[in-house]
Amino acid sequence: MNLEEFLKKQDYVYDGFRKSSIKEKGIVPSPSIKGQSGYISCFRHYDNISLPVAKFSHKILENIPGIPYDVNNIHTTIFTHDVKNTLEFIPDNKIIEKISERLVHNVYNLKRWLPPPSINYGEWLNNQDTLIFGGIPNESFVNYTESLVNDSYLREMNIKMPWGAHITAFRFSKELKVDEMESYFKCFEKTPNGLISFPTSIDIGYFILSPQGFMLKTLERFRLN
Repeated sequence: MNLEEFLKKQDYVYDGFRKSSIKEKGIVPSPSIKGQSGYISCFRHYDNISLPVAKFSHKILENIPGIPYDVNNIHTTIFTHDVKNTLEFIPDNKIIEKISERLVHNVYNLKRWLPPPSINYGEWLNNQDTLIFGGIPNESFVNYTESLVNDSYLREMNIKMPWGAHITAFRFSKELKVDEMESYFKCFEKTPNGLISFPTSIDIGYFILSPQGFMLKTLERFRLN
């Protein structure tokens, strides 16, 4: 997959957010917030991205119920695996070790031969259950993700390319009608924008999403610079 193909696929999903009926029909939370967990590999960001996104996420929480993301779990997903609707997740160390073994080799080579991946974040998008910060990646982002998910071991695990380079910033937790959301929409009068990320690392671990919050536990980390 080249950059043009990735952006076309991503914009199709972004366009679904742009055309969302949230301004006509309000919020309808996703069933996943009741409990979801699984393995994850993701790009992590420097504070120039994580801090303003987390701050805005908590600003949203001041106005409507939901699950904010803080600086410890702001990320851009590369892939997930074995995601299930449960809060009872116990990672298998053998799986983590095998993924790590493959990624350490791949990341080393990618760092040698490719420019750093980068993502330009500049569009806030929401549908009826989630708020994301839309990003436009460079070619290296696509090359990194494609190389990682096309590893022979990961292909056996049915790992897929991510659909986008976004950051999930907030998940809605309570059904609301449009006339109950005035303060939410006012939050977008001033937002973080035009932020460029050069991800600091690729992490491997697991996540647990529950009504109490989103937890991302890093078990292995591969520095990109």
